[in-house]
Amino acid sequence: MDFEQRRWLSWVKKNGSVFLSSRDEYKAKFILHLRCLRLTDEEIGKVMDAEEPPYSLARIPNIIGRPVGLPLDAGMVTVEPVLQIEIEDARAEAGLLLLRANGKIGI
Repeated sequence: MDFEQRRWLSWVKKNGSVFLSSRDEYKAKFILHLRCLRLTDEEIGKVMDAEEPPYSLARIPNIIGRPVGLPLDAGMVTVEPVLQIEIEDARAEAGLLLLRANGKIGI
């Protein structure tokens, strides 16, 4: 209900049940992910105003003006806009997914 009050998404109530469109369900999941990244409601509002689906974490630091990170026991993992992932089809046909990110390759 907080998300609708902030005008991030909207829903329809029918017979006491709340229904979201698939687009708003996708937005709600993204907003929850942003909260897990410890963005404030003000920062989430900026992101929602600036972004359209498909959402990308790579653009978030530029939108809010600070790095974004996930807290871990050993420190902080930051999300930076330099990550580029390519999927190579040849190995995908064999059931493998080859990812190349920042010059490093993994399956």
